[in-house]
Amino acid sequence: MVFEEEREKKLLRKERTRLRTLSGAILSQHFLDLSDDDVEGLCISLDIEQLRNLCDKMERKEVLGRAELLREALGSDNKAKHMKHNEKKNEQQNGSMGVNDQVIFGSNEQRENP
Repeated sequence: MVFEEEREKKLLRKERTRLRTLSGAILSQHFLDLSDDDVEGLCISLDIEQLRNLCDKMERKEVLGRAELLREALGSDNKAKHMKHNEKKNEQQNGSMGVNDQVIFGSNEQRENP
């Protein structure tokens, strides 16, 4: 069990390094306004299989094609995050309370925010 987890971590590190390497020329030439933070965001948010698929596709492209693939991946990642955010919002609207929601009992006064 522990061996399997270590193996997965190693594979994940390998794919992240691969993505960073493939993105190097894109970042140094500032294609499509992509940044190190964009690549790191993908490294963190994608799983091993998604990273592997993206890197495989990028290896078959020239620099501009790679930049477009990164931009697509960022768009897909943002859509997934947006969908999760909307799901949480819907759950809160269905009666559950969010972390920042407050209920004040016994006060008829309205608070003024400074």
